[in-house]
Amino acid sequence: MKNNTKESWMYKYSLAKVYFEHHGNLEIPCSYKTLNGYEYTEEGIALGTWLNTQRKAYKGMSNCKITEEQIKLLEEIGMRFETRDNNEEWNKKYGLAKVYFEHNGNLEIPYNYKTLNGYEYSESGIALGTWITNQRKAYKGQGNHKITENQIQLLEEIGMRFETNYKEEGWNKKYGLAKVYFEHNGNLEIPYNYKTLNGYEYSESGIALGTWITNQRKAYKGQGNHKITENQIQLLEEIGMRFETNYKEEGWNKKYGLAKVYFEHHGKLKTPRDYKTLNGYEYTEEGIALGIWLNTQRQAYKGHGNFKITDEQIKLLEKIGMRFGTNYKEEEWNKKYELAKAYFEHHGNLEIPSSYKTLNGYEYKEDGIALGIWLHTQRQAYKGQGSNKITENQIKLLEKIGMRFETRDNNEEWNKKYELAKAYFEYNRNLEIPRDYKTLNGYEYTAEGIALGSWIANQRQTYKGHNTQKITETQIKLLEKIRMKWFLKVGTDKKSQEEIITEKNSKRKKIEMLNRVRSYLNTLDESEVLSKEEINQGMMDVLNHKIKRLKIKK
Repeated sequence: MKNNTKESWMYKYSLAKVYFEHHGNLEIPCSYKTLNGYEYTEEGIALGTWLNTQRKAYKGMSNCKITEEQIKLLEEIGMRFETRDNNEEWNKKYGLAKVYFEHNGNLEIPYNYKTLNGYEYSESGIALGTWITNQRKAYKGQGNHKITENQIQLLEEIGMRFETNYKEEGWNKKYGLAKVYFEHNGNLEIPYNYKTLNGYEYSESGIALGTWITNQRKAYKGQGNHKITENQIQLLEEIGMRFETNYKEEGWNKKYGLAKVYFEHHGKLKTPRDYKTLNGYEYTEEGIALGIWLNTQRQAYKGHGNFKITDEQIKLLEKIGMRFGTNYKEEEWNKKYELAKAYFEHHGNLEIPSSYKTLNGYEYKEDGIALGIWLHTQRQAYKGQGSNKITENQIKLLEKIGMRFETRDNNEEWNKKYELAKAYFEYNRNLEIPRDYKTLNGYEYTAEGIALGSWIANQRQTYKGHNTQKITETQIKLLEKIRMKWFLKVGTDKKSQEEIITEKNSKRKKIEMLNRVRSYLNTLDESEVLSKEEINQGMMDVLNHKIKRLKIKK
């Protein structure tokens, strides 16, 4: 146990050493947790608590013991045993507050604001917002904290206002979040339903910042139950608040906010025309018709329709990925062409199953783009079939990566099924496919799918010369690459899905029975001499099966 304690101490010491190498001190908050020493991790080791324990041990105020050697090691990495008092901790946080004031001109810090340097938010930082609140409480004689006259004076010098009421504190908290939002986005065009815990990212469980901003506008106009002071108006105007918005503008800003959230989640603004949402990142049937609204903005940019779009609105939309002058059909074509190109580079052909979907071109993804269908559409367009068009340039680009427009024949059909067989092999490492196996993607059974099991069986028959079809040397080699066995045990390829599952279950039951037999035999005392009848009776009790014969080999 002693060795374990020593090992544990050295491990935590090593984390403290890493912290010191990164930060130059050991002034670590008590709540600080880490797995690597230099960054905060909620699931990590409580390094702050451990260092506090070492200080207590040094002063003899703990059950823990600290050796001279351990004291020396800690002092080498900046540990100060005699100066870990409230004053030093206070000075540290005051320094951060001072930096905040120098950057922002006030101490209206959100309650949940954390920082490592005073001027920017850091999830792993010191809870400066909480500390400021505690100073106000201490000033009023509330809480467990004490504050000196000198500390009060120092805080007042950097804009501290102690006599805030709860309403004002609540306002300051939300203002702090709005300020963070402005610093990240350059405006306060916040969706009405926007919620946040840190100001710059949406959180379902967060503070309703969008609603709060709307209420400030109403208060400015004398509407609603809220009041707003001249100072609050000034503070909001400093971070881009526009109070004199009309309903049309407010409506535009609301939808813009949803578009912004959509862009942040999806990296683009190409929504389906019928897309509706309440939060910007997920479809809701009862939501705002964001897809139609975005289309309206594009039409307005081109001078179409009754809606007018301002230069400022155009700039705001372009910031979140809106491209007004783009031919979306062409862009969409180019996107899928790049996937086809990636497929060709990895596989050397474009013989892609119709059911093939992908996100990167070279591997199947169920939720990917339907590349197989797209290539089929290009072949139809080439032949003048269907509603799609294909240009001469597009034809040339596709031919460069192996597209064969005039060869959608038996050979292509073979390639399609071969790709499914390949997918099956990659998942199962064999081609022992049940005869009744059907699939759309190769690796999972689908009753409505392609009869891959029958096709594999036919390839074997063709190889043996048992039917009129032909199989080429290239096709044989391709199948052998994925471990095709041309000669199977009689009836193997005729087994159904159900038969294979039944066989597996039967094997599993036999294994379970054998394990139970072994368990029963292990319970027997070696010194006991049992008759066959006794053993049989015991086995019946354990297995609930009638055992006809039991042979025990000594």
